Amino acid sequence: MIMNRSYQVPAAAALHENLSILTGSISIVSSIANMAMIYITQEITTLSSSIYNRIVFGISVFSTISATAIVIPIIISRAAKNDHDNITFTSLTYYDAVNASSTCATQGFFVFLGSRGAGFYCCGLSLFYLCSIYMHMEADKIKKYVEPYIHAISILFPLLLSVSKLSR
Repeated sequence: MIMNRSYQVPAAAALHENLSILTGSISIVSSIANMAMIYITQEITTLSSSIYNRIVFGISVFSTISATAIVIPIIISRAAKNDHDNITFTSLTYYDAVNASSTCATQGFFVFLGSRGAGFYCCGLSLFYLCSIYMHMEADKIKKYVEPYIHAISILFPLLLSVSKLSR
């Protein structure tokens, strides 16, 4: 049986639209939750008082970057779709395709940066617990010998990886 292709395009467009609404909604909730974590981390104690607070702050910042990078292009595309009724999922002009490419590269940079940064900070949190619980290191030793590397690796590696992905 040969399927009529005219019915496949609207179904694919509707599925794409539903998935983008779901992704956007989850990203908005995630951004708000991460911003709340940043605020709570700042309000409960100062960042200089606890290694744990500084690591959770880093996780929250990178998670906010990633979630915000997912939702902003969805909002922009909705505004463009509402402003220009002739733009559909199946027919884009050359100008729109160029803008979509640069928007996609920018979004990919921030999503990659945020997700990798949060992942590295989660590994850093595990390393902090390993040092404090299993190895019985004092907080001053962790702060002096381990924490600088946690922050350096968690910030620099994702940044360098994101830039290298963007330059390809």
